Amino acid sequence: MLLIQSITLVWHKESRGASGAETRARFPLAYPIEEAASPLPPGEAMVHTLCFYQCHPGEIITNREECRRGLEQYLPRLGFSRKQVSAEIARRQREMGRVQFLAYPDHLNLNLTNLSFRPLEESWEIVFRWDEQRSGLPYRRGRNQDYNNPDSRLYRKDCLNETAFVLAPGQTGRLIWNERDRGYDDGIWFYRLNVCNAAALPGREFPPEVFLLREPDFVYRQLAELY
Repeated sequence: MLLIQSITLVWHKESRGASGAETRARFPLAYPIEEAASPLPPGEAMVHTLCFYQCHPGEIITNREECRRGLEQYLPRLGFSRKQVSAEIARRQREMGRVQFLAYPDHLNLNLTNLSFRPLEESWEIVFRWDEQRSGLPYRRGRNQDYNNPDSRLYRKDCLNETAFVLAPGQTGRLIWNERDRGYDDGIWFYRLNVCNAAALPGREFPPEVFLLREPDFVYRQLAELY
C-alpha cells in the first residue's frame, strides 16, 4: 500500500525577496492527513493533495482561502449578492474537498508530474524523471537510467531520470524540487515548490500524523536557482 502526500507552494515575483524567502523557509514540508478514513478504502495507492499560495511576502494561504478571497473580490462585480457569494464559495470549497484525498486502484493510474512508482515485492521504487511537457524551468539534466534502453521513450534523451529511493514497508521518503513557469493566460512568471511525501504502508491503517511523527528515512532534492 502506497500513501502519497503531494504539496505545492506557488509564489510570484513580488515575493522573491529576502522577506518572502524567510516566510517560505518556515513553510512546513508535511501535514496531517485529516480527511482520510482509517482503515483506507480499497485501492493500491492513496494521494493527499494540498495547495498553497504566497499571496504576499509575509503570508502563505491555502487554495481554499485563496478561492474565498478571489470570489469575495470578483463576484460582487458580476452582480452576485452577499448570500450568493457565500453559497458559491461554499460550493467550490466542497468541490476542492472532494478531490483532496483520492484512492487509486492501481499505481499505474497515478499521474503525478515528474514521478513514477513501481512495486518491488513488498517495497516501492520511486523514480524522479523531469517531464519537459509538464514541468517548468530550469530543465533538469543528469543521469538517465533508461538512456540505453531502446524500449523506453527516454532512449538517448538528455534528461534527469533516476531512482530517488526505494521504500521498504514502514518507511517514508520525501522528494523536494522547484521550478519557474509562465501562466497560460497572462504569460506572467510564477514560481513553485513541490513536495512529495511517500509512505510504504505495511497495512491499511495509519495515524493522521504519519508524515510528522519522525523525519523521513530518505530525502531527495532537486532545488535549482530560480532567477
